[in-house]
Amino acid sequence: MEDLPPDYPDQDLLPSYETITNTTSHPTKNVLGPATLYISGRFIYSTDPQAPPLYEFSHSIGYLHETDRSVKVERVDQVVKTSAGTPQVVLRNRHLFDLKHPTAAEFPNFVYHAEAATRRTLCSFGASTFRAGGILRHGKGYRFERAVKGADRKLEAQDALFEVSPSRDKAVGYEWRDAQGELIAREVKDEMASMSLVITAAEMSPDMRDALAAAWIIRIWWDLSNEDSSAMRLMMVNASRGRRILCSDKIRRWLALYLSSHHAHCSAKDMSNGRMDMDNLI
Repeated sequence: MEDLPPDYPDQDLLPSYETITNTTSHPTKNVLGPATLYISGRFIYSTDPQAPPLYEFSHSIGYLHETDRSVKVERVDQVVKTSAGTPQVVLRNRHLFDLKHPTAAEFPNFVYHAEAATRRTLCSFGASTFRAGGILRHGKGYRFERAVKGADRKLEAQDALFEVSPSRDKAVGYEWRDAQGELIAREVKDEMASMSLVITAAEMSPDMRDALAAAWIIRIWWDLSNEDSSAMRLMMVNASRGRRILCSDKIRRWLALYLSSHHAHCSAKDMSNGRMDMDNLI
């Protein structure tokens, strides 16, 4: 079964953080505190066992390859709707970014970039790499820059957004810093997840966290596109399976919400059989 996002006729007409008065997700004018995010299949979750996923992607992250060209990024909002006087929580996907990996024949300014899906998204941005560290210890760093389309319709770099460098701490893979050089997040590994993003910033706007999550996926995608990425890919796939086992109770709690928001896109055969493609859902 093809897993399709909700059909919104005009993304710019979607209620913004400020205008959705009946949503249980965070409004733009508020700030978010420290959090830990992790990847499972096509989703990014927080560590809250009662919460649905925070973000959904069109591809399973662990299976991204060099030949993939575009990945859709959506934020999963919880919205309270009232029907017959009874409030009901439903999930609504909001299109944020399209992550792009153009072919060399297109002569792109960025090997990977993110295109903002609406004017309400923080910005479009491009990714590049640099050599990090000294002579005895070096690695690959990543730089993300705000970008706008130039006269040739290609994205051109503007101001800095994030910089990502390998950490000296063996328990930490990468450290993420903002445009002012302040540490905002660390990528760590544990026995179940190939990696988690620990957001350390005391305060972060929701739209900045949206961009951070999208940039994180670009960094992973770039790594997975390398020839020596087989070990990392295996870790991510196994981690996704492990998370599915550990989070089965959590998934059952929000699966009904997810299906109620997406039931129009499920085939009659799938629904009558009472089963779904669980790899796509989780």
